[in-house]
Amino acid sequence: MNEIITIAGAFPTAIFTGLLIAALFYWVMVILGAFDLGLGHHHGDAAHADGSAGGHGPGGAGHTHGHDSADPHAHESGSDGHGLLEFLSVGQVPLSITVSAIVFIAWIVSMTVDLTTHAVFARILPEALFDLGQGGLSLLIGLVAGALLVRPLRPLFAVTGEHGHGHLEGRMVRITSRTVDQRFGTASFETSGPDILLNVVCRAEHTLSRDEFAVVVEYDQSRGVYLVAPLPHMRADAATIAAASPLVPPPAPANATESPAPFASAPAPASARPRAVERPQ
Repeated sequence: MNEIITIAGAFPTAIFTGLLIAALFYWVMVILGAFDLGLGHHHGDAAHADGSAGGHGPGGAGHTHGHDSADPHAHESGSDGHGLLEFLSVGQVPLSITVSAIVFIAWIVSMTVDLTTHAVFARILPEALFDLGQGGLSLLIGLVAGALLVRPLRPLFAVTGEHGHGHLEGRMVRITSRTVDQRFGTASFETSGPDILLNVVCRAEHTLSRDEFAVVVEYDQSRGVYLVAPLPHMRADAATIAAASPLVPPPAPANATESPAPFASAPAPASARPRAVERPQ
């Protein structure tokens, strides 16, 4: 027991031990109701296909990817980044579940490697080199195994029901990813319960960043994403619609100080007019 405690507090296992304690504290707070599981931070299908913009749900952005860059390698690196997020089920499974699984598996691997191989490799490799290899191997196995472990949970957090698919068209969402482009993005849609996190994309002429608000234009069923547009773009369309609506009051006169002309009073009926009284001669 003392050996296990010693290894858990030694580098590099101590890093995973600290993260594991933080994860356990988080889940205790979730059980007690102090923290939210963050179901709104997940979107349905994380497919990032090329082509015309389709949309995920509310997604955020912080910088633009160089898709129009002249360097083709820049485009490929962006695709690799999106592929990693897809593999880790980011946006499809609550991030808290994915991170907890990765940390727990990495901690188990690090403890096992230290207990079973440290005595052997300590005679061959320098201590620092062994520790770095142990930490890197544990993290790598944790990432792969954790991602595969949470993958079956994707259908449990898919966006369905009245708030899913075409029902969100015309609704306002808040961007949650660093950036939204034609391939990838996430946004949150506020509900009476937990927020819904959606996969979103936008057209090439638009740029969206984190914490900006956008409007869902349409749902792309083939890709499982939502097409969103920035609010200024939608306001122009909304203003055109509002101007043509008979329910919208007419615009105020240019000169606000002018008072409307008084209504002309209709002539009183003949029966209501006063009659002249004839005096006796």
